[in-house]
Amino acid sequence: MKIKSIAIMMVVLTLFTLLVTAGNACEQGDPCEGGTEVTRAPEVFTCEVEINGEEVDPDSTLREQVERGENLDIKVRLTALEDVEDVQIDAFISGYEHSDFEPIHDSTSVFDVDANVSETKRLKLKIPDDIEIEDDDGRFKLRILITDRYGKEISMRYNLEIEAPTHEVIIKDILLDPANKVVSGRGLLASVRVKNTGERDEDSVKVTVSIPALDLTSSDYIDELEEDESETSEDLFLRIPACVEDGTYIVRAKVEYDDGYSTVSKQTSIDIIQDEVCDFDQDGDDDQPQEEKTIITVPGRQDVVQGEDVVYPIMISNTGSTSKTYTISVSGIDSFGSYRIDPSNVVVVQGRKTETAYLYVTAKDDASVGEKVFSVNVDSNGDTEQVPLRINIQEGDEEPSPIGGADWEDIKRGLEIGLVVLVILLVLLGLIVGFNKLKGTEEEDEEISGQTYY
Repeated sequence: MKIKSIAIMMVVLTLFTLLVTAGNACEQGDPCEGGTEVTRAPEVFTCEVEINGEEVDPDSTLREQVERGENLDIKVRLTALEDVEDVQIDAFISGYEHSDFEPIHDSTSVFDVDANVSETKRLKLKIPDDIEIEDDDGRFKLRILITDRYGKEISMRYNLEIEAPTHEVIIKDILLDPANKVVSGRGLLASVRVKNTGERDEDSVKVTVSIPALDLTSSDYIDELEEDESETSEDLFLRIPACVEDGTYIVRAKVEYDDGYSTVSKQTSIDIIQDEVCDFDQDGDDDQPQEEKTIITVPGRQDVVQGEDVVYPIMISNTGSTSKTYTISVSGIDSFGSYRIDPSNVVVVQGRKTETAYLYVTAKDDASVGEKVFSVNVDSNGDTEQVPLRINIQEGDEEPSPIGGADWEDIKRGLEIGLVVLVILLVLLGLIVGFNKLKGTEEEDEEISGQTYY
């Protein structure tokens, strides 16, 4: 019996020892959490951060506000107590609406840190021009993470105050017509989409489009550009010189604002294709027959008053020996007016003959004053000739006065004179009536004084 009791106690003691051993193993994390060697953090004992040259502590706020469109230059200096491999530093700002396309993020390449040796890494973040600042609240957090392949990260946070600059205009897009390529000797229309990202409205914003390689320039003004609003300039016309070499040419847009003290530029490209006629002219072989072509003559610019129309004679000359049918169309007029073509937009021109169609353009009563650009397209069997034209809309005369067309100031002056004359006449009439009454009273007194009583 005594031996049996001792055996039971030995079994209980053995089970208790196993349970304690298992508990200690879980606390150490070997089988339960992967072990301390796997999940340790990089042993970094010093970490200094500078942002735009200012040394900052975690959870502190930069002394200087950051403007939209600026860069954040970040310098991280760290030191490890022991050798650490595959370290990477990431810096980012969350909360940007378009972060899925343009994240505010930068990271270093993977590097190793030796024990007691300092490493300095630099990162750069670009604050987007269109980052949303709601109700003048531009508070964001800059987060910096230091990680290795499988350890726990070191996270640091810094407070930023992002604000809009006083004056800032950005170019959103450059629109070309035709969009991709143009034939030499023809016209290119360009417009520029801009946005005011500053705190103040801008007046008289100058937009210039140029092709530097061809020394071509055209400019226009946007009268007013309100805060946080976008506008598109009027179409700017560039005529490509004839027989320009084939190639891709830079089209540059420049916007001047803040009374001309600030500028912003952006560029795109256009492919210029040499006209087929140029190949014949450059060969200089007079024995070959000249290629049949169409010559279009039309006035390049006309003036018109608001609410009235103006005519553009379109002369089409067919230098070939056979007749051709031409179809005329117009684009770019809807924004400021309407048009009609007489006698028809379809013209048949016999060989070596010239025919004329008349384009009537009517400006709207409320059309904005200034020069506009539109295009006349003449098509024959799929071959289209585009002719850019200009129209200068002038302010219409004031509405005629309802009284005989006289000027209101003259009418006012006449009424004033008439009123003065009327007052004088009334005064004279009053004096005459008063004298007559006074005279009648004196005669009655004389008659009464001469009476005889019986």
